[in-house]
Amino acid sequence: KRPRPPVDSPGWGTSVPLCRELPRGALLSSITPDAVAVLGGPAWLQAARHGALERFQSAALPAEAEEVWRYSRIAELDLDQFRPAALPAAEIPVEIRPLLDAIGPRSALLGGGRPDGPVADGLTVGPGEEPAPIGAISGEPDALVTLNAAFADVVTVRVAKGRVLRDPLVTLSWAGAEGAAYFPRLVFEVERGAERS
Repeated sequence: KRPRPPVDSPGWGTSVPLCRELPRGALLSSITPDAVAVLGGPAWLQAARHGALERFQSAALPAEAEEVWRYSRIAELDLDQFRPAALPAAEIPVEIRPLLDAIGPRSALLGGGRPDGPVADGLTVGPGEEPAPIGAISGEPDALVTLNAAFADVVTVRVAKGRVLRDPLVTLSWAGAEGAAYFPRLVFEVERGAERS
């Protein structure tokens, strides 16, 4: 017969918080409006980042009591150990090149959110001056997704009307420094009659 858990254990006579309150002040010293401002980008993206930062500052961090985080060590996450940083703009590491060679032909290669080499006709890559629908599908299910939006390095990939891309678009992101936090966002816009792999 299954033993009854102690009365102070989760799931038996106790309530478990679904989120952790963010201890403001000493914690999260690197997540500030100034840190968002230095990222630059078009006006719409800067405004979207600042709005997301405000939402993050009034949110709570997720906790292991949530199903999606149950088997993680989210309670041990110390955001102050990291600093927001732009994606590395350096050359793609040589260790990754054999993998790229194995993939074969491609419509484009994005390294660190930027084109590396030729881009197929009908394909444009960049942040764009028009607002991108960031989170329009996924929403913001928790504070960490909101944090991503606050520092998002957005790359919009547009496939022109009627254009069919037979080869895959390959995108790479890698860590370039100890303690750096990267927040890539890739948005696809496929116009009417277009197709992509």
